[in-house]
Amino acid sequence: MWKKILKTLLEIALIALAVYLFITLTSSISFSEELTEAWVICQPDDYVNVRMNPNRKSEAVGYAEAGDKILTDEKVSNGFIRVYGIGEMGVGWIHKGYVIYDEPERIDRMACSISRGRVACRKWIKGKVRAWLHNCDDVNVYWFSEEWCVTNKGFVQTEYLEMEGI
Repeated sequence: MWKKILKTLLEIALIALAVYLFITLTSSISFSEELTEAWVICQPDDYVNVRMNPNRKSEAVGYAEAGDKILTDEKVSNGFIRVYGIGEMGVGWIHKGYVIYDEPERIDRMACSISRGRVACRKWIKGKVRAWLHNCDDVNVYWFSEEWCVTNKGFVQTEYLEMEGI
């Protein structure tokens, strides 16, 4: 009798595993068509935590370094964007202020502020202002993209900087 019960439980477990694998594989196939390429942008030699849930107190399940290519379905929750293929779980959340959609270039150049007023240097994209640049202020640029630059003062919109050789 115990053998019969054990055999039945094993069959149930195998069916449950098969259903789980089917759901997992079919859902990942449907996502693959909807994922968008993006890049992580932060200070050189720094990294951004990939968190289990979309909040700063959630456990970090991995990290992405400056310039890393990531995949996202662009779902945003609580200021975090869902990403795939990073960390232990393969799915996690990165603060959206470190994600851009045009590939950045790693450079090490001086730039000059060209605004007639002042230009915000932010902690991350659209984040809290850390410092202000005034006309002709010099900064070191580490990462450059179509929209944003990472400088020694923080994140600055590219349109407000004039760089040597670009």
